[in-house]
Amino acid sequence: MGDFIMGYLIGRTIRLTFRLAGFLFRIAWWLGVFVLLSIGAGAMALIKLGQAKPDETQGFGVYSPDRTVWRDRKTNLSYPVSDTETEYCEVHATQDGQYWRRTAISRLVRMGAIVRYRFNAVIDHPDEGQSNIAATVDFPQEARVNITLDHVDPALAASDPYGLNQNRELATSALDHLDWLLTNRGWQAAGLARDTSNEHWYAKRYSRPLILRDEPANSLAATDASARPTELRLAPINEESA
Repeated sequence: MGDFIMGYLIGRTIRLTFRLAGFLFRIAWWLGVFVLLSIGAGAMALIKLGQAKPDETQGFGVYSPDRTVWRDRKTNLSYPVSDTETEYCEVHATQDGQYWRRTAISRLVRMGAIVRYRFNAVIDHPDEGQSNIAATVDFPQEARVNITLDHVDPALAASDPYGLNQNRELATSALDHLDWLLTNRGWQAAGLARDTSNEHWYAKRYSRPLILRDEPANSLAATDASARPTELRLAPINEESA
């Protein structure tokens, strides 16, 4: 009986030792990954120091009161607006890698990897030479088995069995920011997407009169205060770059 107890205690000690070693190794591994990625991100930031960041407000402007002219806020130029043609875009979602530093911290506390998602407002039929993306926003989501963006639909919040509140807030915040970008570029909500392959809660559709940018642009009179684009409020952005 004594030998049995002794053997049990030895076996128990060995198991606990291996579990503790595995726990410490996991902590050391993910902390090391986080430190290395942080050093890499810092080096990239130093390399890019002094370089201009992408201008998120590119294309911002305002319509004239009769909506026949689009006035560009950056260039202070005006463009005629078609009274017969309308362009459309709708929101699509894509997965674009991971936020590696966030993933290192998330895995350290036994949570899922932090995946980078992107909302793109895709133009139906862009003009030649025009990008088919009207606006884009990146946002993070904690990866879960068999969980997609459809599970973070705000309409499901009251009956959510998965505890996706944080994922839902991040996705809806990104969608609100995309709406802000599109609104400041002249787009207006036009219902849900018509593409049957894109029937998701976030698949909103937008429209705007076609801006004839190929037409000669006229410089606005600097002294005419009423002709200047109205000041647009810029929303804060808090996104991780790595």
